Amino acid sequence: MINFINKYIFLRDCTLQKKLIIHFSIIIGFLVITIGLLAYKSAEKVISEDVSSYAIERLQQANKSIDVNLQDADKIMLSVFFDRNIRNYINNSQKSSYEKSSAQLEITRILQGNVYARKDITQLFIVDKNNNLYSSNAGTNLDLLQKEKWFKEFAEKNIGKEIIGTHEETKYIPVFYSGSGKVVTILRKYVDLDKNLYLGTMGIDIDYTIIKNIFEDVDVENYKDILLINDDGTIVYSHDEKAIGKKIDVSLYDQTFKGNYGSYFKTINSKEQLIIYAKSNVSGWKLVQVIPVQKLLVNATGVRNKIFLIGLICLMLSIVFSVGISSNVSNPVKKLIKVMNKVEEGNLEVKLDITSHDEIGQISASFNRMVSEINNLVKKIYEEENFKKQAELRLLQQQINPHFLYNTLDSINWMARIQNASNISSAITALIKLLQVNAQVEKDFIKIGEEVEYVKNYIYIQKFRYGNKFEVIYEIDKGIEDNPVLKLILQPLVENAIKHGLGDVEENGVIKISGKKMDNNIVFWVDDNGPGIDEEKVLKILTSEVKSNENNFNIGIENINRRIKLYYGNSFGLKIYKLLPYGTRAEIIIPLNK
Repeated sequence: MINFINKYIFLRDCTLQKKLIIHFSIIIGFLVITIGLLAYKSAEKVISEDVSSYAIERLQQANKSIDVNLQDADKIMLSVFFDRNIRNYINNSQKSSYEKSSAQLEITRILQGNVYARKDITQLFIVDKNNNLYSSNAGTNLDLLQKEKWFKEFAEKNIGKEIIGTHEETKYIPVFYSGSGKVVTILRKYVDLDKNLYLGTMGIDIDYTIIKNIFEDVDVENYKDILLINDDGTIVYSHDEKAIGKKIDVSLYDQTFKGNYGSYFKTINSKEQLIIYAKSNVSGWKLVQVIPVQKLLVNATGVRNKIFLIGLICLMLSIVFSVGISSNVSNPVKKLIKVMNKVEEGNLEVKLDITSHDEIGQISASFNRMVSEINNLVKKIYEEENFKKQAELRLLQQQINPHFLYNTLDSINWMARIQNASNISSAITALIKLLQVNAQVEKDFIKIGEEVEYVKNYIYIQKFRYGNKFEVIYEIDKGIEDNPVLKLILQPLVENAIKHGLGDVEENGVIKISGKKMDNNIVFWVDDNGPGIDEEKVLKILTSEVKSNENNFNIGIENINRRIKLYYGNSFGLKIYKLLPYGTRAEIIIPLNK
């Protein structure tokens, strides 16, 4: 998988110029597509919002027109409702057949007078509680009217008013007496307000053509896609008149019943639709308009095509520019590779011409410095190898000299014992032990106890030279004596304390050698009570080189510091500083278990 990504995605095997061209093209192509999609989505959103806002406004206008017609019809019915003469006629119609006939004629006259000027009203009627019909339309059949489901249900409901959706008037009025055959009916409970008595049911039929003409006359875009539905989803209006009276699939229009107006997207028959709705304040009916998104976004598609055309042109231009840019970048790299090949062949005298100060120019300058440094290092290594061979020869010789020397001293030691020169014998024994440690060239580490013993032998010999000029105090923790330590790191410090620290002290000199475990480290101190050392002298001691000759090995202070850092790391090493009020301290810190 990683090889696939490196090879085909990061174009591992392509030249830098090809990578730049391809990557530039991919990035710009990605940006063009992204910007195009965002612009298209933005245009789509703006268009949808604009269309939704406009359509809701048009639907609300259509609702107002429907409401005006319903309110006008309801006012006519209310004028009849409050007409005392009609109530008196109905009440008197029960007294005799004459009164009944007279009431029939008078009420019919009044009803016809109320709707005479209204061509949109097909009838105004009253059905009293004694099943007497009073209608402005002579063709109304009472029995058929009372069999209508909506009429019977209203009579059973405990409500004062109801607007019945579109239904066939021809079921209870012959076609000859009916208008378009379809009507919307407003029903009211007819009561005597003075006596609070139920008198019957009154209603008014409004020609469906009025509603139909509203959608054709009012500026409602795509009115053919509009539905007018009541609370239970029954269609009151549709361009397809066969659908009137049928129920919609409420699950497809669920959000329509949750507010007064709004819009939302819904997938219907595998096609995304924008559904817009608005509620009537009078009837409570909902106007619903369904607009296919594909049709809605024709303009957005044009915007999208223009954006992608511009993007394609930008992509082509970017490829042209990327070729030029990549050549400008890759040509200096090619020159660098050519020179590097010469260096690989062994030519360290080459040099790149620097023509710019950009990253490539900086790399070229670094390359020139690197080649020059390598050339110098090669020469230096060659010289050091020659020096190393000579040093190895001297080292082999020096390994022979101590063995020969301490064998000779051992013979002298026995001669001193035979002649009872015990001081000379002890001094020679201490010197032999020193030489034996020096002779172990291949051994870098010894135990701390052995290192301290080496120092004691060295001091024993120095006592012959300096007498009682100084004394030595040892404070070495017993718990650290078996820990390994680089050999010969304490003796040079003691030597430095004797020569430099106590150089001007004639008597009562003290050298204190301490070793303690502190956290995960071991710390050694070599203190003296001399006058103290200044910083300039410390710097001189730490940076001085130690010379060697054929007769002895002297290991200097600077050598100790370098060896400690070399073996243990730069965080460890040697410090020398002045003690207050007087004296000098040399401090060594090494890790506990390394």
